Amino acid sequence: MTENAESSKDRTQLEGLGGPDALSSRWRHWSVSVRAAEPGALVADVPPENLLRVLGDARDAEGPGFRRLVDLTAVDHGVEATGARFDLIYWLSRPEGGDSLRVRVALGTSSGGALGLFPGLQPESPLGASSESPREAAPEVDSIVSLWPSANWLEREVFDLFGIAFRGHPNLRRLLLPADFEGAPLRKDYPRQPNLPLPKPLEATYSPETPETGER
Repeated sequence: MTENAESSKDRTQLEGLGGPDALSSRWRHWSVSVRAAEPGALVADVPPENLLRVLGDARDAEGPGFRRLVDLTAVDHGVEATGARFDLIYWLSRPEGGDSLRVRVALGTSSGGALGLFPGLQPESPLGASSESPREAAPEVDSIVSLWPSANWLEREVFDLFGIAFRGHPNLRRLLLPADFEGAPLRKDYPRQPNLPLPKPLEATYSPETPETGER
């Protein structure tokens, strides 16, 4: 079979078993809408309460077969956004043919604290928000680590930089920033603080031995 024929076969499978109309019908009881973005790529808008159901079916079903989690990220539309402030984007792919499905989950509202810190988080929380800080409704969604263990660090990164929490995550804490860092720097309302000192670098705790002498 030629390369063009194989590509045509994969495209037929996507359009027949997992195309936008087929998937919209398949997931209609979960209030999901699916559209084509570009050839070989679909976008599904999923309510947060149905995220695990839809992703589980997309991964395990013989029809869709989007078994690979490629990436997970978020978009902040800002405090002046109309409707949902945040979008969570889950990028899935089919090993056969490389077709992709981007699952989009809308979270939060455009109202909230001016500094974009987080509600209900005590001073000892992993995000370091102090009791004096303005706070807003913390967006939250179910963790997908039970479906893809590789989502562990991806969810921690989104939590660290956007302040979006993941229910059921086995170890939800900062990934890139120090534990005493306050706020979420990729939120559009994060305060600009040009005079804020950079975090101190971690001190080295290990020095390899010199191969010739064995000395450190």
